[in-house]
Amino acid sequence: MAAKRFGFSDENITLITIEPEPLHSSYLKEHFAMNDIPLICSHHYKVAVSNYEEAAHLFHVRPNKNPNSESYEWYGQAIAYSGWENAKYIPIQVHRLSRILHRFPNRTIDLVNFDIQGEEPRVLKDIQGLLMNIRNIRIGTNSPGDEDFIRKFFRYRGWKKTRDYKGRGIRGTYVGRVGFLDGVLTYTNTGKQ
Repeated sequence: MAAKRFGFSDENITLITIEPEPLHSSYLKEHFAMNDIPLICSHHYKVAVSNYEEAAHLFHVRPNKNPNSESYEWYGQAIAYSGWENAKYIPIQVHRLSRILHRFPNRTIDLVNFDIQGEEPRVLKDIQGLLMNIRNIRIGTNSPGDEDFIRKFFRYRGWKKTRDYKGRGIRGTYVGRVGFLDGVLTYTNTGKQ
């Protein structure tokens, strides 16, 4: 809608969404419909992303939680690399984000926004060859280790840090003090106009 307000036509707008959890995936499709986002503008992938491609499992229900309401209450589903006692899993496909973005060649990407439950370092390594086409990246983080990796990754590449809020605490922001569970890091490509 913002792009339309700036005079872009539907043919010049591409919105790519990626969500492996079935209910949350359906929410994205409902959002497109409720906001009159034309099909020509939107591309949805019901997969998880990382730096590999294969079948995998997604944590779907936390231990001792109600499976009938868990998708409504929890937005922290992650690729299951190891067991979590009494957790439930669903089968999913994992794709490389670079493979998805290569389907839209020669495009400047205004914003990449992700919160992918610990896959951030793997995905950043996967898309590093595409960074020259990206203007801004916003990342929701899940661990101090991932935050440190992300800061070094962008500092080494000369990107400008525009937001840096560590997770798990009260942080001073441009709108006042805010409580963060996940961290939020935002970077701008200083070489991309």
